[in-house]
Amino acid sequence: MRRTTRNQPRTVGSSHGGDESAASRGVDVHRTQRLSFLSASLATGAAVSLGGPIGFIGIVVPHLIRLMVGADHRLVLPASAFGGAAFVVACDTISRTALAPLEIPVGVVTAIIGGPFFLWLLIRNR
Repeated sequence: MRRTTRNQPRTVGSSHGGDESAASRGVDVHRTQRLSFLSASLATGAAVSLGGPIGFIGIVVPHLIRLMVGADHRLVLPASAFGGAAFVVACDTISRTALAPLEIPVGVVTAIIGGPFFLWLLIRNR
């Protein structure tokens, strides 16, 4: 199992050219897809169970990071982690100071900022 997880980024990176291209390079495409979907599902479930509606950030921030640094997942993953953390801190600061002494829930601020951005992404790709 240790060897599989060490080679996982390489096999996922090989699949960017399509299933046939990855298979021609010796990647077990079906197994790699299953491991990727399982990992993504577990990570998403854990994030939403711990963070609640703030998990929406996990949808918006990686897309924004991908626009800035490109599609290389070796850069996108760590940049998304740091970008998501910075986004939450900024939204929390806004939620605490915008209507001081009242506090707006941070989920409302993330939805106000992230919702239009996500809609822009959907419209732009059509």
